[in-house]
Amino acid sequence: MATINDLPNEILLLIFEHVPNKKELTHTCYRWSVLVGHMLHLYIDLTLVDNIGKFLKMKFTRSYQHLTIIGVMLMRAEFHWSGPFLRSKRARYEIDPYEIIRKCLELTRRLEPYLSELSLSFGPTADHILPAFLPRSSPSRLETLTIVFNCWYLQQPEDWAIDQLPLVAKDFKMEVAEMPKLRKLHYEDRRSKGDRMVRRKFFDTIVRNAKGITDITLQCSHYACYPDFRIMRSLSQQLQHVSCVIWPIFTKEFFQLTFPRAETMKLRFAYCTTAPETAIHFFVNADCLTDLTVANVHNSEFFRHGVSKCSQLEKLSINGRHEIAMDGMRSLDKLKELYLYSSQHCTEQNAVPCSQTLEKLVLDRCTVGFSFYSVLASNVPYITELHITGDELFDDECLQAVCTSMVNLRRLKLTLMTFVEDPVTESGFQNIENLCKLEYLYLESCDRGYFSQQENLCPTMFTDWVQKVTAPHIHLKNFRKFNLHNLLDLVLNPNLKELVLEHCGNGIRMADGMKKLKLLKNDVPNVLIISDDCRV
Repeated sequence: MATINDLPNEILLLIFEHVPNKKELTHTCYRWSVLVGHMLHLYIDLTLVDNIGKFLKMKFTRSYQHLTIIGVMLMRAEFHWSGPFLRSKRARYEIDPYEIIRKCLELTRRLEPYLSELSLSFGPTADHILPAFLPRSSPSRLETLTIVFNCWYLQQPEDWAIDQLPLVAKDFKMEVAEMPKLRKLHYEDRRSKGDRMVRRKFFDTIVRNAKGITDITLQCSHYACYPDFRIMRSLSQQLQHVSCVIWPIFTKEFFQLTFPRAETMKLRFAYCTTAPETAIHFFVNADCLTDLTVANVHNSEFFRHGVSKCSQLEKLSINGRHEIAMDGMRSLDKLKELYLYSSQHCTEQNAVPCSQTLEKLVLDRCTVGFSFYSVLASNVPYITELHITGDELFDDECLQAVCTSMVNLRRLKLTLMTFVEDPVTESGFQNIENLCKLEYLYLESCDRGYFSQQENLCPTMFTDWVQKVTAPHIHLKNFRKFNLHNLLDLVLNPNLKELVLEHCGNGIRMADGMKKLKLLKNDVPNVLIISDDCRV
């Protein structure tokens, strides 16, 4: 009789990819241990003192495809932990910081033939050691490379040990190998200053040895943003996914580039209140762009005459502290998803989205209230999914307008504000029966803890309107006044298939009540209660 072990390794690997906990398969047999071992993720966190000693004593014999090291840094032995290391306040006594760096390099070299994903988090002064971690064996199998430089302001320059750093890097100095499979590069620099020359050489090495990059993410401070523009310019013709911070020093030059193959772009403007006129031509040349995210653009012309040129755009996300002009969206004939995010203290959104193709709208901002929601249905007649979060002017009138006019909704997510002048109450849900096509209902109270348990501050009570809900999938979160009779009202929904109660009422009592209901009635739907670690 044929068994699973008769399958070739290639098919077994395809099967193992769908197993959530792959580590358990390593105990089955030697063959499976070898195959699954290549798929495991080795995660090392050196920001905890206890982990450092274990790391230095540990011998790594297994091969891993994914390696993550957090805290590749050099710090003097007498330095006491503070700031980001509050979880452990002991000192690094009798630990040579250079021994840690050598151990990290040796581990990277040993796993180099197997690694497909490498993620490294460095300290503020480890610039010169970065090139030593790049692959040396050719050809490299690396597909994803993530580099993060941290910045901790509580430390002083004398706390960092860097006098022997060039010698350590020299010990591992070899020719950087070709990286033909590298497709994704994530480079994040949180520091206010650093070695610009090292960073420039690193990017030049990547461009020279990894010619197949299609996904790049650059999140860096202003001190050395020009190398970002250099690598963007070198790879612009082949990139499919782009995410970067655009600083004023090269805003104009960036919009003169063309990304003919870019499908996804995330552009965050830093201290840039206006966008250049070249942005119009920039979006005209982005023929394949379907997903665009922009942040901190304080110029309505950027959307009205720039973004509006992306006729093939399907998903648009806008983040900022200003009102966003919606008239430029009418020319986006394929737009299906629109996300409007904002930070605190933003102006109220007055302009209403207008699109005949929009299906999903996410509002994470304060609108002007009823005048916004009363005309929303006529402006976006085919919308089927609506998310509303952080709108302090969303009251009973707004909810009634949604329930009476947006009858095509299939998914509705509401985060109910508590400490506002006119919070949503049970009267706002009286017309929810009009949403006869609703398939998923998510309600969340934004306030938890002591205040959300007070009767006079409870945002809504689950009264007779609950019996009008026909959605088969319901998710409730942070309703501390939720009781057993409320659970019974929801279970009586004839269409109910799944009910999720997260931090609602007394989870133990509701779990016991649900068990009794199942004993009395066989067709009680599957219910998952997530409250006080109780599940049914």
